[in-house]
Amino acid sequence: MKKREMYGKPNNLTWDNVLAVLREDEMQGYTNGELAELLGADYQRVSSLTRVMYESGALSRVHSGRMTGTTYYFLPL
Repeated sequence: MKKREMYGKPNNLTWDNVLAVLREDEMQGYTNGELAELLGADYQRVSSLTRVMYESGALSRVHSGRMTGTTYYFLPL
């Protein structure tokens, strides 16, 4: 890959930006799809980041549904 190809548009998908979105309305949880839309990022990349953030204790999550369902991410209490 050429050096100039490595630089693209700025990426809004950062740890701090995810936390900033969640701080806007602390009582509302967001799904990976909603975070992807708000941050203008790819769903899979958002999913990977929120998983790492959850495993490190930076996020709390609630899953609704049994086998399939929706996972909402929140700031930890």
